[in-house]
Amino acid sequence: MGESREVGRTEESTIQTLIRRASNQPGEPGLDLICTKIAVDFQCLDEASADERLAAGLQDLTSASGADAAFLALLDPDSAQFVTVYSGRSDFSVCNPDVLLGKALEQFPWIASRLQHLRLLEIADTESPEPGQEEDARVLAGSQIAGVLLIGFNLDGKTGGLLGLLSAVPNPEWQADVQLALKLIGASCASGLERIRLQEDLMIVRERDQLVTNTANDGLWDYDYRSSRTFFSPRWRAMLGYSADEDVPNWQKLVHPDDLARVQAQLREHLEGRTALFESVHRMRHA
Repeated sequence: MGESREVGRTEESTIQTLIRRASNQPGEPGLDLICTKIAVDFQCLDEASADERLAAGLQDLTSASGADAAFLALLDPDSAQFVTVYSGRSDFSVCNPDVLLGKALEQFPWIASRLQHLRLLEIADTESPEPGQEEDARVLAGSQIAGVLLIGFNLDGKTGGLLGLLSAVPNPEWQADVQLALKLIGASCASGLERIRLQEDLMIVRERDQLVTNTANDGLWDYDYRSSRTFFSPRWRAMLGYSADEDVPNWQKLVHPDDLARVQAQLREHLEGRTALFESVHRMRHA
């Protein structure tokens, strides 16, 4: 918590500095003011409006920075694979940030080996990359990306994703104000995404507590689709013969073989939204 509060003070100070700088500039809003607005929007993300805010902010960042595209690529909970990509693109841009979607972070070894929270990284020319950048550059060049400036950011103490700018021409000149803006927006984005995760975790805890209250003498299991982990209540463990600290097999492996196909079909229908409630009566193997 101490580290989060320190980051918050740093972000607030930087935002105030950018606002003061932008307020002295006549005419159309400049990069500073636009990026300050993006940073504030990202820091105030909520689950209902996150997709819309992220897409709009990246489009504004693309226009303000003069890049061909801006992107936000989120990793899975294990920091292994890019599972979500948001982007903004200029008119007639040939750069395709979706090249990251579904790819493993290890497919970009130069980037992966240097990722630190809010550290700037640059591949200036994917056709003539620096030593060590060759593999990363080859993948990017395949989507007509000639240059990239990016930062990584942490979520819950682990690498959560990348925020970056793309150029269709090699050796783009990323000015100091663009680099500062990218770091500011990255810090705000990380803060906003962690805020959403905390809200989701709190909701899960409240739902679980309510389930426990309503089913005090019943066994309770709770599957977290984000982490692929399952919580088993003490009563559930006792009913099936498992101690409090004993590893429990995947609960589906405990279902009687004659009942398993039916149970899986009912669960699949629920996950696909065809049923409002997963309810099943079946036999399970005791420890």
